Amino acid sequence: MSQMPNTIISLVGGPLCGESVTMKGNRVPNSIPMFSEGKFYTYNLILNQEEDWTSIYYEYSNEVMEITTNG
Repeated sequence: MSQMPNTIISLVGGPLCGESVTMKGNRVPNSIPMFSEGKFYTYNLILNQEEDWTSIYYEYSNEVMEITTNG
């Protein structure tokens, strides 16, 4: 049995711009929450299809969810 391939997708915009995510297999979610410095930042999947190529990346959605602790 063969292994599922890894899919690497770049993050564009927001605090994690320039980073990338790696997922197992060939199916990826339409949006992902990314955690950094105590906050979750939402990134949405973008597919730009042209005649000869398709660009695939996650773009920052400007959605931020802060983690609060009750102490």
